[in-house]
Amino acid sequence: MLLGFTCRDNKTSASIRDYLSSKGQIFAQREVTIEGQVYQRMLIKSGPSNVRYQVNAIQAVQASQNQTTAINILDINGIPFDPNFEDDYIRSYEVLVFDWQTISIRQNPSRRGNKPKHIDEGQFKKGAEMAKRALYVLGLDYGMVTVAVTARKRLHVINVDSSPLIRERDLSVVLRKLDNLIDLANHPGDREVRLGADPEFMLYNIKNGNMTPASQFFPRDGVVGCDALRTPNRQSRPIAELRPRPAYSPRRLLANLEDAMQTAYRLAPYKNIKWLAGSRPFQGYSIGGHIHFSNVELNNHILRALDNYLELPLFLLENQATAVKRRLKYGYLADFRIKDYGGFEYRTPASWLVSPQIAAAVLCLAKVVASNYLYLTRNLFLSPEAQRAFYEGNQEHLRLMFHDIWSDIKKLEMFQVYAQELQIIEDMVNSGTSWDEKEDIRRSWGLTRVGVKKNELLLLEIPGEEELPIYEYTAPSYSRRSRGIFHDRTIPLGINYWNRNDRNNNQYDSGPVYINTHNHFY
Repeated sequence: MLLGFTCRDNKTSASIRDYLSSKGQIFAQREVTIEGQVYQRMLIKSGPSNVRYQVNAIQAVQASQNQTTAINILDINGIPFDPNFEDDYIRSYEVLVFDWQTISIRQNPSRRGNKPKHIDEGQFKKGAEMAKRALYVLGLDYGMVTVAVTARKRLHVINVDSSPLIRERDLSVVLRKLDNLIDLANHPGDREVRLGADPEFMLYNIKNGNMTPASQFFPRDGVVGCDALRTPNRQSRPIAELRPRPAYSPRRLLANLEDAMQTAYRLAPYKNIKWLAGSRPFQGYSIGGHIHFSNVELNNHILRALDNYLELPLFLLENQATAVKRRLKYGYLADFRIKDYGGFEYRTPASWLVSPQIAAAVLCLAKVVASNYLYLTRNLFLSPEAQRAFYEGNQEHLRLMFHDIWSDIKKLEMFQVYAQELQIIEDMVNSGTSWDEKEDIRRSWGLTRVGVKKNELLLLEIPGEEELPIYEYTAPSYSRRSRGIFHDRTIPLGINYWNRNDRNNNQYDSGPVYINTHNHFY
């Protein structure tokens, strides 16, 4: 592999460079000047792999050290940053992070003269999360973030250092992590990535134009259930969630997902109810298409690959009128959650249940990206302009980057395995077509053909419905060309989505998912 590392000249950096030199041959080394300071950029050749792995890319270091750029990027992501912070903060914390993991936290003396001490992450959990996210959105993998706490208990980033001076104890942890990176990059694909999903949808009552809570039909737990989020009066749960069994094959996972859809339809087969997917079917309620990954290590590089090679193409398919509102608190870049089964859940995409063709493409693309993330190294979100375009729904700005992203994906050997499923993404992006969030997903999935007795297909009359709160339905806007496109597209011939013998699976039931707001640190 080729391991790249950028660091400023100091004692800690010299120790890291010496250690990396002992792990392989120095392939290249040069000096670069960033904001008036001299940095060393080195490439180490270690092992037989052709993977190129960068720790603190030069562009990321430049962004973090340019005050204007850093302020803009962190502000876009809801992180207050002021290197000249003069408010009356009561204490500050130096959070040392490597690859989204906290190595140490040093609590500095307050102005009352207390001695500095190191504390556990649990004692400063919110500040540690802010520090990790600050490094990630700046494009860094390693560094120290200083977070100040005001008298009103608000958090502010006041410094980001990509080459900090650290104690020997922390240095040994950093070197072990670099060792793990070298081992990981030299043995890619040792374990096959396993996929899971728990996409969400909501119910729209055609008869009265209101939202119908999912808890009217679906249980809390099981293959079909309700998300943990409740309505404001806590009488009901509005969001439905599908929890198909996980699979190594995305085609098998799609078959499991269809089984879950059929189960849901048998529980709610009513004609006057529409099932809606997408970003935000109702005002105040956002939904997602969460994808689970296991047998793969969580690190900055896989999160960046998912943001760039999975989410960016999906961003170009979404209806941005609703997607922008969803991203205010949910669905931001690198929105993930660690799960108790040892994997993690990627929460950035909106609900892709809009059609089986799009669902198949999303799951296949997730498999390709997660299995090959070490070879997918572009980070198109290094600039504040790209990140702002993402959060403001500027598809035209990011559409210019799609060709490079898709070209990288097409070069992968695994792409050929799923080329037919993935074609719909390229077709829709090239034609400027967005998916239809107004369409009843039962129709696009062909669920009206599920065997249900005719006398069960009645207009919905929910007992006590008049006592439930009224929810306004906000219909998203659609251009003429986006309506109905690709709804008649059929599954390509020669692909058996319903092969139940694709891979053995264990029983799986995902836990509840809560809407995450930790990107706003107030």
